[in-house]
Amino acid sequence: MPAASAPLRTDDRLFSFRERFALLRALFRNEITARRIILSPLERLLPKPNFTFSTLAALRQRCGQKPVVIVGGDQAQKLGSWHRSAELIGEYEFLVFARAGSVAENIPNLRARFVEDFAENISATALRNELTALPASERFQRALALGNPA
Repeated sequence: MPAASAPLRTDDRLFSFRERFALLRALFRNEITARRIILSPLERLLPKPNFTFSTLAALRQRCGQKPVVIVGGDQAQKLGSWHRSAELIGEYEFLVFARAGSVAENIPNLRARFVEDFAENISATALRNELTALPASERFQRALALGNPA
């Protein structure tokens, strides 16, 4: 589920919610078709500002199951600054994609599985910088190409 808004982010989004939803749908097409992943627009429907804890509670209420929170190692390290962080960490399980040297494993009470073999040489910051440098008319197609390498 793409975030509708991110209270801790101060930068402008490269893509609208609709574009990010379309990118995720394209990226996870096979998993969605096989029903291994559900892509939800729920956060777009919730009151603003959107906080992860509230979004997860709404998702849990609608689905009847406790979701697993998937984050990168950089975001896992910032969990302490998230809204209702102690409850979030105590209530939910996390799947963390962390690079070598991540300190996310040292967060007290964090119930997480770490993707040990995640060694992609990619940085969200570098991707944002690359996409920002492009004309707006080219960004979406480039992002699609980055998510579906030939």
